[in-house]
Amino acid sequence: MTTMLPKRSFAVLAATAGLTMAACSQPADPESPDAGATVVDVAVGRTFELHAGETALLQRLGLRLAFRGVTEDSRCPTDVTCVWAGDATLHIRAAVGRADFTPFDVHTNVDPRSMRIGDHSITVVGLDPAPVSGRSIPNERYVVTLRIDR
Repeated sequence: MTTMLPKRSFAVLAATAGLTMAACSQPADPESPDAGATVVDVAVGRTFELHAGETALLQRLGLRLAFRGVTEDSRCPTDVTCVWAGDATLHIRAAVGRADFTPFDVHTNVDPRSMRIGDHSITVVGLDPAPVSGRSIPNERYVVTLRIDR
């Protein structure tokens, strides 16, 4: 004997199943110190890249950095001649060891271009992709290049 579900019951069942699957596929908690962190082996004086949304665990230096994205981008498009190069504001969170993250807003072309965390200074060296007029850059496409100094 086959039991038929009313259309409404089927829709509720399908929606519940979809939410359950979505909940199971959620990424790790970004507030957790090492959730989804990429281990980066970087030495003082060297550069490395972080993608928007990525957290780096700099084990050799005892630091954690999370690039949360670009909050403002007024850099001059590559296909335009500008009087000023413009600037982008990047939201980065940093921590020493397992301490809580400290939020920083740093810039590409105006101060502050660097932040101090523990015994280290972290400086923005570059931001990709470069803007093109008439096109917006989705936040997840940004990649920041950072340098670690003492």
